[in-house]
Amino acid sequence: YRYWSGWSSLWGNEYIDWWGHLPVSFFFVLSGFLITYLLLREISQNNTIDVPRFYWKRIIRIWPLYFIVSILALFVVPQLQHFSFVSMPLPNNGSIALSLFSFLPNLLRISFPTLIGANQLWSVGVEEQFYLFWPLCLLIFRRSVLTFFITFLLIKMSIQVTLLGLQDIQTPLHVLQFTQLCRLLPVELMAIGGITGWVWLNHNEMIRKTLGNPLTLLVSLPVLIIFNDMFLRLGLETLSQGILFSQLISIVISQKSIYGLLENPILKHLGDLSYGIYMWHTIIIFFGITIFDMLGLTNHWAIYLVAPGMTVLQSHLSYR
Repeated sequence: YRYWSGWSSLWGNEYIDWWGHLPVSFFFVLSGFLITYLLLREISQNNTIDVPRFYWKRIIRIWPLYFIVSILALFVVPQLQHFSFVSMPLPNNGSIALSLFSFLPNLLRISFPTLIGANQLWSVGVEEQFYLFWPLCLLIFRRSVLTFFITFLLIKMSIQVTLLGLQDIQTPLHVLQFTQLCRLLPVELMAIGGITGWVWLNHNEMIRKTLGNPLTLLVSLPVLIIFNDMFLRLGLETLSQGILFSQLISIVISQKSIYGLLENPILKHLGDLSYGIYMWHTIIIFFGITIFDMLGLTNHWAIYLVAPGMTVLQSHLSYR
């Protein structure tokens, strides 16, 4: 918002931008791990997946807040922009609403990259697309799950490497758009998380002695850093991120001291609110700064104190 207002800011700083995107990658790996582990465990216990129940649980948890934020971004924020310092293109195109309401916000980012209060919806759209086909894939390939994961991963990474190789100064627009779409559909991170979930379910003791050992992370980290430039050139940086995050998840699960630390009541409650925090935060910042402007308050730095508390409070109310 400082950048949009014309003030000096650190927006666009490559280092900060890189660190800012890492938690989203971690979230995809964690999601792939949890969903795959739970679904495979259900298959092992019942020889099937209750697919309607799976979809219903995702719907009642995700859809209400998703649609509330979409409606606010489409219809309320544009009205308040007239009173705010933020001057961005208004969402007056029907295709924008169609993209949001059909759970394709990652496609929207290609043509309309900035939607105040709702930019974060792209990753929720990726999750919904993942939830749609993943249970069915696990049912179809339940006798060869690991082969499916590895094949799926190889196909996705091959597409990214090929698209990167096609890019040059005169690259056709549709190739650039498809490349961008591939990056906005990082299902390879979920597949890596899925592989980790499969290994945890089928080879628990082996994992505790390898991936779950912090020394494994200390050994692999320098190797991945050394090859980081190569991964970047090939467009495979998500592969190295996925490996690191899978190791981190395994360490947290297997090390009782770390796990116990994260199980304290405050962090558990923030965990319950995490989806709401993610969804509400940017729109709370916008509302807060707009109110500051309307009241003639010039100390915008106060928003750094107000916004986090308001976000947690709103997320708590929303969750209840």
